[in-house]
Amino acid sequence: PELWFRVSTTLFPGFAPEAITFMNRDRTFAEMEMMRDLARAFGVALGKASDVISPIVRAVRHSSVRASDAGDAGVLELGLRFFNNFLREAVKRRDLHAAYDILFQYRYLAESIAGRRPDLLPRIIGHMDFYGRGAAASGMPFAFDLAAYDSGSIVAAAARHDPGHLDAVLDAFLNIKPVNRSGEHHALTLGMVKARLILAAELKRTGHGPHAERTMKSLNGIDQSVLACAKRDLLDSSEETFFEVTDRQQNLDWLPAENRPIVGQMFASLEIGA
Repeated sequence: PELWFRVSTTLFPGFAPEAITFMNRDRTFAEMEMMRDLARAFGVALGKASDVISPIVRAVRHSSVRASDAGDAGVLELGLRFFNNFLREAVKRRDLHAAYDILFQYRYLAESIAGRRPDLLPRIIGHMDFYGRGAAASGMPFAFDLAAYDSGSIVAAAARHDPGHLDAVLDAFLNIKPVNRSGEHHALTLGMVKARLILAAELKRTGHGPHAERTMKSLNGIDQSVLACAKRDLLDSSEETFFEVTDRQQNLDWLPAENRPIVGQMFASLEIGA
């Protein structure tokens, strides 16, 4: 019954009246309370019990994907906001391990809803960019590069599931650039260059040539020393698994065999155009 979904500040004493109104509108008070419990556990686990982080975040991902499958936009939106809370706390505590796990689960969530809610993918990439920049400013630059790798995977998922939204999703990805305190863009990092090359090869192989070209054009003018490092990392790396044990275990620079010659051709064009 509709009345069951309506609550007041007596159940959520810290919430503003507007927050209660939004929750009643979206009919999410039960999910809000459960995710808040998970968020409390997440806060306690940060820096103390790293193995607890992933199951907590995974639970929110599962709930969000199921909400998407059921057409429950309110719960899906709530899950996205909690993912942002998780990232904010990880950045604030400078917990790279937590950021590593959260970004992976966030990417997995985006890929899982790409067929049903492609309109949300640019926003998710924007969130990854925002917290990635915050992480870099807090002394965790690798988290910013990781956001670029994971966002590239989201673009590839959009290309597979809903090419109609690909322009907007790719725009969000190409907007991921380092900025200084004045808001001016800096040169792309090595990780971001590699993430763009990996994505461009996948887009070209899967028949999205114009989008691959757009991605390649964003690399015009990249310093040749950066290109040389990227070429070595991408083309000399043949192992799909990373050489250390990690939660993901995936080698971020690994290329499928069918994409390796495409990347080789891309390097040749970039070197000629330098």
